[in-house]
Amino acid sequence: MNRFRKNVLLGFSAIAVIFSVSCKRDKHPENLIGPEYKNADPGFYVVNNSFTAAPSDLIDFTKTQVGFNAQFSQEVTYFLTLRSEKGASVTFTDKAADLSKVKWDGGHNGLYFFNANDKVFAELSFLGSNVKLQDTLTVKTPKSYGRLVEDFEAATPGHLKFPAGWYTFGKEASAKAVDEDKYYNGVVAFAANNPKTIQPPSGIKYFKVMGTDANVDFFIDGAGFISRLNLVTANTDSIYFNMFVYGTGNVSDKGSIKIGEDDNGKGGVQDLVEDELFYDFKINWTGWKLVSVKYSDFSFTAANTGNRIREPKKAGKMGFALLSDPSGAKTSLIFDYPIFTYGKPLPQN
Repeated sequence: MNRFRKNVLLGFSAIAVIFSVSCKRDKHPENLIGPEYKNADPGFYVVNNSFTAAPSDLIDFTKTQVGFNAQFSQEVTYFLTLRSEKGASVTFTDKAADLSKVKWDGGHNGLYFFNANDKVFAELSFLGSNVKLQDTLTVKTPKSYGRLVEDFEAATPGHLKFPAGWYTFGKEASAKAVDEDKYYNGVVAFAANNPKTIQPPSGIKYFKVMGTDANVDFFIDGAGFISRLNLVTANTDSIYFNMFVYGTGNVSDKGSIKIGEDDNGKGGVQDLVEDELFYDFKINWTGWKLVSVKYSDFSFTAANTGNRIREPKKAGKMGFALLSDPSGAKTSLIFDYPIFTYGKPLPQN
């Protein structure tokens, strides 16, 4: 019994030693998980009370990044927040004695994008200090994430109003008499005082198709265009199609993305004799959600008789169709910022 008790005590002692060693502070802060924070000391200041961005006006994010200039009286944790009037924002934070490491490429945190002509308000603040400094920037050209199909900003909003070169498929949502509570096919402009509109992730305009599957064949309506997409890779596993889709909570809502390929090389895309690919998806969520699909995950439309090879470089036609699931229901497809990206899906922030 004494030997057993002694062994138990020795075992607990060994565990205690191991635990105490493991709990010692890591001598290398870079190995610690999470940021290190440093409060401003009393008397903290920004040198010359100066905080500037370069460039700060007519910024073209396809060609440059924005740097920031500010010197601090000590190493301190800072918070640099950039916000647009339309709700886009991004925040940088670190422990440093200046802002020399901060480079803004036009990206954002959260849902909303920075857009062309945005006025951006920059605010610099510090942990443990009341010091705050501001600057204002203006965006000329927003960040490019890939091959943007359409942002709808240049299009005139309204029922049966489409971006340049777009057309309607012409069924249940395309009646000429205007009754926007029953059907709609066209561009919508967000207005804060109009509760029937929704603020989109990019800009103030988005596309909406809404209608009832009157002939109970699952298909309601859609819109699209014929135009060479000029996708730069043949690797169908490294190209993604992305768009933000708004879910209304209606369980019957369903959408379809269609891509036509110019198999014969004659220009344009001919129905039935060249490949059409499609991707159907249920809209079973509420609010905006990013839908991202690999080109290799698109299926071939059975009726088309192309070469049955997925060839992104031949993509020259797109359509966005509204479906009903189950058939016969009233449904809607609301989307914004359709874009092809390379190597990975569109980053959400």
